[in-house]
Parts: sequence; C-alpha cells; structure tokens
Amino acid sequence: MAGQVEDNPAAKEKLIRTLRKSVKDYICKLDHRSALFWAERAVTVSKGHVHDLYWLSHCLFLTGQFHRAIHFLEKENAFKNHILCGYLYAKCQVQLKNWKEAIDIIDHFLNESGSLKKQKLQFLSGEPESEQTSAHSGLLLVRGQIFETLELRDRAAESYQVALRLDVTCYEALDALLSHNLLNAEEESQCMALLSSQLAASGLSSEETSFLHIIYTVKLKKYKNEEEVRKKCASVALADDPEILSSVAENHYNQRQLTASMKLIQKVLAIDPYHPRTILVYLALLVEMKEKNDLFKLAHQLIDHYPREALSWYAVACYYYLINRGETARQYYSRATVLDRNFCTRSALLPCTGETTIEQSTSSFARSISLTSTASVRRGNRW
Repeated sequence: MAGQVEDNPAAKEKLIRTLRKSVKDYICKLDHRSALFWAERAVTVSKGHVHDLYWLSHCLFLTGQFHRAIHFLEKENAFKNHILCGYLYAKCQVQLKNWKEAIDIIDHFLNESGSLKKQKLQFLSGEPESEQTSAHSGLLLVRGQIFETLELRDRAAESYQVALRLDVTCYEALDALLSHNLLNAEEESQCMALLSSQLAASGLSSEETSFLHIIYTVKLKKYKNEEEVRKKCASVALADDPEILSSVAENHYNQRQLTASMKLIQKVLAIDPYHPRTILVYLALLVEMKEKNDLFKLAHQLIDHYPREALSWYAVACYYYLINRGETARQYYSRATVLDRNFCTRSALLPCTGETTIEQSTSSFARSISLTSTASVRRGNRW
C-alpha cells in the first residue's frame, strides 16, 4: 500500500489532504495528542513540506513541547521565510523566556515602527493577505508583551496600538492597554478615535462596524449614561452580554454608585458565575460593603475551582484584609502578583502594610481591584 501511494502522486496528495484535515479536526476537538500524531505522519508523507512543519510545530506548542516546535520551525529556515512560522517561533521563545531570540525573529520581519520590512514573504494558505495581517498583528502583540515583561511600558503601549491599527479586532492588544494601565485618559480618548476611524476604513459591513464600535465604546467607557449604552447594546443583541454588563458595573463602581454596580454584577453572575472581570468588580464591592461572609465563601470557591489563577489568591487577600489581618493579606496579595506580574499596580500594596487607617486602606485596596488583569502563569498552593 505504501508503495502504491509513493508512486501515485494523486493518491499521495489525497492522503496528505486527509492527514491535514485530521490534524485540524482533532485540534478543534481539543484532542491535541491525536492532532500531534497525525501531524507527524503528514510531515513524513509530504517529506517536510513547510505547511506540515508549521502544523506539527503548532501541535507541539499546544502540548507544551516548545523546544521541539522550535526545532521543526528551523528546518529549511521556515521561521525566517514564512511570517506565520516566524510568529509561532516567537511565541515558543516567549514561553521559554528567551526574550532576545523572540525579539530577533520579530525584528527580522518588522521595522522598529512596527511596519513590515520590504522582503518577499511566503505564505502557507491560499489567503496571503489575511495570513499576513494576522501574523503581522500577532508579532506586534508578542513584541508588546516582551516589552512589558522587560518593563518598557511606553514601547509596549506603542506596539499594542500599532497592532490595533493593523487589526481592529485584536482584542488582546486593547485589553493589555486598558487592564495594564498603559494609557492615560487623554490617550484612551485618542485610542477610541483611532478605533473609530479604523472601523470606518476596515471594509466591514455596517452591522459589523456598529457591533465592534459599541463594544469598544463600553470598554473604553466613552459614553454619556447607562441608558445610552443599554439602547445601543440592545440594538446589536448585546443587552445581556457579561463583558458589557461588567464594564458598565465597573464604571458605576468607580463613580461610587455601589448599589447600581452590585445589581449589574448579580445579573452577570447569574449568567456566568466565574466571569473574571465581573469577579474583580464583585471583590471590590464586597470589600467596600464589608461583606465578610460572602467574601469568605467566594474566596473558597475560587481556590477550589481555580487554584492556578492570580485572581483566586487576590480574593483570599481581600478577605484577610477585611478582617484586619493586614500582614496575611499582604502575603496572599504577593502570591497573586507572583502568579501574574501585571495583576495590580504597585500602589495597591499600600493597604496591606498596615501603615494607613482601615478606612483609607479599604478604599485604596478596593480601588486597586479594578486595575488588575487575570492571566495565570503557574500553579499556586492551597491556603
């Protein structure tokens, strides 16, 4: 059978297509080991075609085998000749904390300004324009993440903004700008104006443009009142969207409208009881309202279900802080920031030191919650 396939180009091509389809099907089913097995076979049958090298490396990335992924991406210089391979190569190097290697491959494709260098790019799919845009914005996103890790916040913000200009749907770039406090109020307004102009020139339908514009308006809090938001969201079927409701609730909280904020939070939790952004606002409200029992229960639930998340340990810190055990609260807060270095701004440490009054500390500590992000990096221990 093997001889028949080898000597029959049409049969061989059909087998390769079948193998490639199996790889993608198993990735969609989250069966990464099966996807990896068939990706390895595809590489063998196609004799190392770059398309199959990419998908094999993709599967290796999904299974945490970053060194192996890098090895296959380096074959035939695929990581330098194909922008999508270069993007995956950079992602692998980031996972291994090889910042220089990641920056080097990004700089191979991009100028310092973030534009593509004038070189002949090769593509893996039949849609080179889409592939180029996706990989280009992806490289900018990775560059921003590396700059953040190296505490080059201005350069990180610039990379994220260029990624957004290139791909207006690159939400992770927008979220990093907002959640990590990389923009001041004036820059947020400029960002909204930029997004509006990009949407207008994106070629999307009017319905798609309106949909994205409303989402970004709420995320950036560039609206006059809740009624305005409610009507616009309802017009695009987003009236009960957890992310939208959570953003409005956070805005209520920041304006000290605690009852209105809590009402929306309860609505979201009924839809999605562990929605991260909502939990952050909920923690702030429980601290402000001194709801010790509810906070204790929530912290236990989060630790039980999500022990690897910084958010869970932050909830524990909130509880201990609220019962006036500041030193213990500070320890758990530190554990949260170890899990996610961007979890809070440095000023949020102040309430846990015991150097301020309880009223000042509660207010400051609660306000810090809305400045956090929720990514997890590695396992934490139970409390």
